[in-house]
Amino acid sequence: MYNIKSTDLTLDFLRMVEGNEVIINHNNEDFYFKFDIKKFSDKLVVHTNGAVNYEKKKPPVYQRSSWGKKINAHCIFIDDRILVT
Repeated sequence: MYNIKSTDLTLDFLRMVEGNEVIINHNNEDFYFKFDIKKFSDKLVVHTNGAVNYEKKKPPVYQRSSWGKKINAHCIFIDDRILVT
């Protein structure tokens, strides 16, 4: 798991942490992500969660994060904790 302030984010950092959980602090609030950065792509796909049953799975949850390797685009997976079943 990596922690970084939003003002310190760089593409090199995102490439370095690929596939790992990243906590980005913005305005003293933490946001949880996973990234799949491609070497040669000009496309971006952002994935958010559907409803999550927190009795079955504990946050952070990155639904569809296994898809990143199969998609020919940079992928950002967001743990959206406001979605609860």
